[in-house]
Formats: sequence, structure tokens, C-alpha cells
Amino acid sequence: MRKKFTLLMVFILCGISLSMAQNIAIKGQVKDQKGLPLPGVSVKVKGTNQGASTADNGSFSISAPQNSTLEFSFIGFKAVEEAVNNRTTINVTLSDDNQQLNEVVVIGYGTTVKKDLTTAVVSVSSKDLENQPITNPLQAIQGRAAGVQVSSQSGKPGAGISISIRGNTSITASNSPLYVIDGVTSRDASFVNANDIESMTILKDASAAAIYGSSGANGVVLITTKKGSSGKLKVAF
Repeated sequence: MRKKFTLLMVFILCGISLSMAQNIAIKGQVKDQKGLPLPGVSVKVKGTNQGASTADNGSFSISAPQNSTLEFSFIGFKAVEEAVNNRTTINVTLSDDNQQLNEVVVIGYGTTVKKDLTTAVVSVSSKDLENQPITNPLQAIQGRAAGVQVSSQSGKPGAGISISIRGNTSITASNSPLYVIDGVTSRDASFVNANDIESMTILKDASAAAIYGSSGANGVVLITTKKGSSGKLKVAF
């Protein structure tokens, strides 16, 4: 009985030692093309949920099988895969993903690169307005922008539309947003023909107040109307 127990313990210890021998401790550092360390880079063993992230100095430490592959990924950089091949030190250089970072985003009051866009904006294009049975262009926003409530003031045809962006901010004062139509501010946009609108952009965060002051405290709806363009004549009816 003792011999069987001893043999069983030997087999268990051998199995543990073999499993531990399959994994090795890997250390290294991740830098960008300029040689600067990259903190927060995701380091993952390919095909598993095992992973780590780089420290402030770009260093990392992870345990992985000897013949595994490590995946390095970071926002704004191209992902890199490195085969371990029994190496205990792996240093990686990530290159910029220019296609992702330099994508231009139109935000109504200008254009900006996607990597610099930090504001909460929602855009409605002219395609969203086509073939819709609406009498007020603001009705097109309903259901298309998170945090924006659009309601009719009454059930009568042609009744006014009230908009609330991220809830009401005042009990006594108006909660209506500021409308900027082709650069001209207004407190009403119901007079604009929906067929003349090229795009509508809703500014929902503090950037609205930063640009338009206290007038934009309840949010801003930027409306850009259509303009003439070169090309063949098109008639819609």
C-alpha cells in the first residue's frame, strides 16, 4: 500500500514538474519607433486568456509556454506577434497605425483628426432625412441620438417640437438647446426645410459651452444646409 502511495506521489510530482517546465518566465520592454517606452501595451499569449500589460517604463513580465506566441497591441499602433522560441527576453518596437489615427472626422463646426476627437457628438446626414414623413426637421433626430429626447408639444399636425439633451438642467428656465444654422445662432429651427438640410450635428457635452458660452449650456444642434456643387443637374420631386 505504501509503495502504491509512493509511486502515486512520484507521478504527481513529475507531472507538476513537467507542466512547470513547459512554461518559462519572459521579460522585456515595448517601445515606439522613437525609442520611447510605451506604458499600457497589452501583452497576451496567443490563443489563451493569459495576458499582462506594460508598466510606465514599457517593461513587462509574463509566463508562457516555450513554443507559444505573444501578441502585442496598443491603440494607435499596429499589432505585433512574436514567437517565444524558448527566449526569456523579448523586446518589441511598435509602429504607428497612421490609417487609424489620421482618419478625419467632421464635427459640424470644423474638422478634426479622429485621435484628437474627445467630444460627444452625433451626426444626422441628409440620407437619414430622405423619404421621411416629417414636417419638422428636428423630428429626424428622434431615436438617432443617445441621450437626446424629442417630443411633440401637442398632438396637432405641425405642432412644435421640444428637444432635451441629456435631461433637463433647469426647473424654471428653458431647457432647449441652441441651434446654429450655417453659422447663425437661433432658438428655433422649425422654419428650416428638411429637404434643404445637408447634415445635423448634436454637441452633447461641455464642448458646446466652451465654444458658444452659456448659450450652449443645454447643448447645441448644428445645422448645415445644402449648397450648389459642380456636376450634372439633378432634380428630385
